[in-house]
Order: sequence, then structure tokens, then C-alpha cells
Amino acid sequence: MTETGSFSANIDHEQVAESRDILGDNFAVLVKKFIVDAEDHLLEMSVLRGAGQDHEVGAYAHQLKSSAFQVGAIKVSAIASTLDKLINDNQDNIHHMDVQTKLDSLIEALQTALHDYKSEIQNYL
Repeated sequence: MTETGSFSANIDHEQVAESRDILGDNFAVLVKKFIVDAEDHLLEMSVLRGAGQDHEVGAYAHQLKSSAFQVGAIKVSAIASTLDKLINDNQDNIHHMDVQTKLDSLIEALQTALHDYKSEIQNYL
């Protein structure tokens, strides 16, 4: 993994298959709710970044990390985890340019990963 994250797979196919078997039709409901919530989280992260409230972005990244893992969105989960760690590890220098650049890059990567997940998960719904 690079500093801003180099993640290969979008979906944990075993996790998705197992969850789909256990939850049946409810799996599709869970995935759709995850996607809506994740999009809301990403929007809120962008708003918080624009307002200079970078520490708050970490809370959304932490939530996104956990919920993404539950629906097999492993790339989203991994990037959110990296973002959460970056913020936690840089509490005192969160406004330094290199940290800011990494934050922007990770949020952009999250948006791309969520888009890719949305496309690929359709095969399971």
C-alpha cells in the first residue's frame, strides 16, 4: 500500500456470498442502505474539509470503514481505514500541506472506490 493507498479488489466476494446466503433478500436492502449512507458520509466529509474541520472527517471515515466491511466493500473499508489512521496519527499537524494533500487524495479515492463497488455489487443483487 502506498501513502495514499493502493488497493486492488473492490469486493470481498466470499463475504458478500456468505452475507447474501444468511440475509437473503435483506442483503440487497442492507447494500442499498450502505450505499446511500456512504454517499451521505462522503458528502459530509467534503463539507467538513471545506470548513477546515478535518478532525471530524475521521469520525465519518471510522464509521464508513466498519459499515463497508460488513457489506464486502473491502476497498472502501481499506481506504476509509487509511484516512482514519492518517487523521489520528496527525492530530497536531493536520493542517500541514502534505497531510492536507493526502486527505484530499484519500477522499477522492473513497469516491472512486464507492462508485466501483456500486457497479460491481449489482451482480449480487
